[in-house]
Amino acid sequence: MDSWRNRKTLILSRTDMMGLVTPAEYNACVEQAYRMHGERRYYMDPKGHIVLDKYPGEWEAMPSYIEEPEAAACKWVSIRERNREKYDLPTVFSILIYTHPETGFRLAICDGSYHTVMRTGAAGAVSAKWMARKNSKRLAIVGAGRMARARWRPATRSSSGRRCEYGAAPRRRSITSWRRSNRTSRT
Repeated sequence: MDSWRNRKTLILSRTDMMGLVTPAEYNACVEQAYRMHGERRYYMDPKGHIVLDKYPGEWEAMPSYIEEPEAAACKWVSIRERNREKYDLPTVFSILIYTHPETGFRLAICDGSYHTVMRTGAAGAVSAKWMARKNSKRLAIVGAGRMARARWRPATRSSSGRRCEYGAAPRRRSITSWRRSNRTSRT
């Protein structure tokens, strides 16, 4: 048996995480997670929350375990409502802590923000893959900014081979007015 005494914990920043896993790989991982969920081969307690009046926002802890591939992790999220206005920082920060399921040894501590965006996008892509009609030619995505783009990228890398185009509604216009202006400009 290998000794764990000299093992190191991998630390990955947001920059390290970007490009580490392709959108197609995120899709495959999410699809496998859905499969494990359907087979009840996962364990995930409800989110734990800490809320303090002193700091508007909250902390969330999300521990989980999946049987195949065997993995254990916890996502820790800090939400601070005043970060943008007071500190020019994002409202949400998250980290992922991966541990060896048998020993509990910390394998990696990673920035979770980019991963969350990509995983969320992959969830939409996998859902579209399994729930869309086979002859579908359009995909409507309702979302704001980064999350809308995150849902679009993985969907364009689906195994269906269908081509998708990205068109964003201009900022500060309602969806209704954007739809109306695009409807009249189509040929």
